[in-house]
Amino acid sequence: MFPIVDLNGPTKLAFHLGWLLSTLANFLVIVLVVLVFLVGVTVRVPGVKRALRKAESDSSARPPVPVTAGTAASGPASGGEEGNS
Repeated sequence: MFPIVDLNGPTKLAFHLGWLLSTLANFLVIVLVVLVFLVGVTVRVPGVKRALRKAESDSSARPPVPVTAGTAASGPASGGEEGNS
């Protein structure tokens, strides 16, 4: 079986645009990277929409926590435990 691209022969340029030169092997790698990127962007992973809908419905089912003016929040974000004055 013969190779698709002969890397043992002399270097063949795929294109030459002024200072931009690309050999056939480099051009094939660039095309392959672009194809993998496009497939990754367009192909959907099965079950992701279902999991997102479930997560959104779970978070929207919980009532929001009321915050009243003049009360300090407690917990790790406020800088300590409750009861420490």
